[in-house]
Amino acid sequence: MEDIDTALTGPNPMMLLGGGNPAKIPAVQQRFRDAMLALLEDGQRFEQMTGNYDGARGNSRFLRALAKMLKDQCGWAITPENIAITNGSQTSFYVLFHLFAGPSADTSGRKILLPMVPEYIGYTDVGIGEDLFRAQKPLIEPLGDHEFKYRIDFDAIKLSPEIGAIA
Repeated sequence: MEDIDTALTGPNPMMLLGGGNPAKIPAVQQRFRDAMLALLEDGQRFEQMTGNYDGARGNSRFLRALAKMLKDQCGWAITPENIAITNGSQTSFYVLFHLFAGPSADTSGRKILLPMVPEYIGYTDVGIGEDLFRAQKPLIEPLGDHEFKYRIDFDAIKLSPEIGAIA
């Protein structure tokens, strides 16, 4: 995703059109800032975070808290064993894409349907083999003289046994 770094650090102003970039929501950013300041002020927690590895499955305290939140707020029967934490969206998509599609006995060569190409352009190299994706052109909604928004064309989506998942 070198293109994102180039766009963000270059001299020209850019409009980031990719859906993978975190939204800058002031209230959320303030919560993150407050949590980071509290962490920095708590020497023991800061030292542990910056100097100790978590277990291979991730931070067990975080996994328990996330499972509890999903159960309390969504009513899901989730345990920490149902949660996987990865180091970014591309790693997550790599695992998920190959669970549901691709060249293996379990997936029978199924495809991942991308309903808003070119939105997913950063994921074109995520697959192990060739021909992992099926693309769908989006609807394009003009928003002004030089702006537009992609929308999923739900009427054009055709599901078949060939599709292992929709991303």
